[in-house]
Amino acid sequence: MSTIDFKMTNKLIALCLFVLGVSISCVDDQFDTPPVDGSDPDITVTHTIAEIKTLFLNNELNGPIAEDWVISGVVVSSDEAGNFFRQLYIQDETSGIELRLEETNLYNTYPIGRRVFVKLQGLTITEFAGLLQVAQGEERIPLTLIPEVIFPGTFNNEVVPRVYTIEEIKSLPLEEYKVNVLSTYITIENLEFAIGDAGVTYADAVNNSSVNLDLQDCDGEEFVLRTSGFSSFAGETTPSGNGSISGIVGIFEGGSTDYQLQLNSLDDVDFSGERCDGSTGGGEELTIRQLRDAFASGATEAPAGFIQGIVISDEANMNINVQNLYIQDGTAGIIVRFTAEHQFGLGEELKVTVSGRELSQFRGSLQVSGVPNGAAVSQGVSATPTPRVANVQNVIDNGNEWEGTLVRLNGVSLDGSTFDGTVTVSDATGSLPMFAFSSATFANNPVPDGEVDLIGIVTIFEEDIQVSMRNADDVIGGTTGTGDKDTLTLRSVRDDYLGGATSAKDGYVIATVISDVVNGNTTDRNAVVQDETAGIVVRFNDAHSFDVGTVLKIDVNGMELSDFNGLIQINNVPNANASVMGSAAVTPIELTISSLVDNFEDYESRLVRVNDVTLSGSSTFGGVITISDATGSLPHFTRGAASFADAALPSGSVDVIAMGTFFNEPQLGLRSLDDVIE
Repeated sequence: MSTIDFKMTNKLIALCLFVLGVSISCVDDQFDTPPVDGSDPDITVTHTIAEIKTLFLNNELNGPIAEDWVISGVVVSSDEAGNFFRQLYIQDETSGIELRLEETNLYNTYPIGRRVFVKLQGLTITEFAGLLQVAQGEERIPLTLIPEVIFPGTFNNEVVPRVYTIEEIKSLPLEEYKVNVLSTYITIENLEFAIGDAGVTYADAVNNSSVNLDLQDCDGEEFVLRTSGFSSFAGETTPSGNGSISGIVGIFEGGSTDYQLQLNSLDDVDFSGERCDGSTGGGEELTIRQLRDAFASGATEAPAGFIQGIVISDEANMNINVQNLYIQDGTAGIIVRFTAEHQFGLGEELKVTVSGRELSQFRGSLQVSGVPNGAAVSQGVSATPTPRVANVQNVIDNGNEWEGTLVRLNGVSLDGSTFDGTVTVSDATGSLPMFAFSSATFANNPVPDGEVDLIGIVTIFEEDIQVSMRNADDVIGGTTGTGDKDTLTLRSVRDDYLGGATSAKDGYVIATVISDVVNGNTTDRNAVVQDETAGIVVRFNDAHSFDVGTVLKIDVNGMELSDFNGLIQINNVPNANASVMGSAAVTPIELTISSLVDNFEDYESRLVRVNDVTLSGSSTFGGVITISDATGSLPHFTRGAASFADAALPSGSVDVIAMGTFFNEPQLGLRSLDDVIE
């Protein structure tokens, strides 16, 4: 095994910009220009890192170290890219070890190549899942203690990584690996991502979740690459070729022992060569029809490659399992089942690496399953495929061929009271079932009488051909609806008004009430509603009783569009124009006050959440108060009729949920005391 070779490099060290109160990590080492070399403190090193590890593994270090021992090493990790968090790895000529520190942005003070000296007296050596660490008891070394135990030295010491094969690492006795190799900076050559992990994202950047990906050599030996979901490269795509990779080598002793590697940055990955099998890796683009044909021919795993298509299911309206989506291209459709809940919406175009993933049926429906969330990369929002127009018998006859694609059934009748459970879809040619989960946002909507047009996904359940609605807009017409009128988005209604229109187009809106008529801070003729695109005030002719969360279908044909002191509204709406379609929860949009003010047109009449605010200007909510956060402030008005008008203002910082409203200027509108979260 080669040992680490420390040399001087020509790297420039990033300037640590110090702004009072902002960068704690620079407080003790301020400088205007980076020193070329620096100097080492006059501290005598008493032990190598390997010696300290050996003492611990031999049970000779229990609790805080009493002796005046010192180790020294060169920094080999960097948290600049966010793949390390409050961790600093140092390495000497014998081994490496992690320092657990209660400090972030360590790369400013401790860049790669800087030598540090660590006084171990009073500190402890701990072990977590096989990883050896320097800490204070079971906790990180606190910020105030760091200057007393860690002493920076010279800069620009080059770290030459030790070069290993996977076989060499795994053939070592575990204790020898922990003493000599663990926590060092290494390079493994002739390596590639396993075919199923090539062309996927390094981690889950959407949910900030860490991900383990499999690396393998040409003999099939495997090694784990672990990447934080908070890293700056979490959403980058893994390469498909072969080459070398460098990083801090680790371990995780759980149900089995995983040997792991953790990157400082993507600069440590060079997979530009041919894969072990001579291919470029990742495979070519596959059609969904090719996947379905492969399964029909007996394949249980997808060929190497990726599919690209449009999401035709609607996770937002919850009539599908949270790990599933239907995707359709120009040839066919299929279920993609992810390993965790996804957030890919209706109409999103996805590129999904399916290489080696399981092809199977679940209760009759074909799916490609076990797909890591990172294997799907959004290409943006595209036009949803045009549904195939068919009758019921066409769907029954072609269900296996059309499974996973959109159809439109014109002039059908629906037999059921609400959509929850099974509704029978019939026309002159036959009938078939349509199932909705109780969790669907439209599950409790009444089933319309009369003929309707229906858009849905062809599905299979236990060999029965079915159709599946995605949202309430998939049912067009019927006597509980508004005939053949178009569905209008609230954004389009607002845009029409802003463009000069004084009346709404012929159509209807489907939106959820976010105002609270019960608690009286909105007049009983007004309902503030929002859909997925925008919000607006609907002013009825008479008092209404539509409570928070009520989903309304409102015929707005010819209704007046106007504003009241700047607040846009659909005015003089007959109460009979609104029908209840069910109920739904609305998640507030988290933002700051400055963001709300700067983009008020986007948030007017929508539910927002502003955290860490103070309320001032009065002792009670009644009248005008001021809501402030670190970015700005907005007024809030409470009507005398509101149930909380006389309630005392809370002291200190709170979070508030409110409606974006307007009265000659942007304001926030609380609905009840439940909107104030202490």
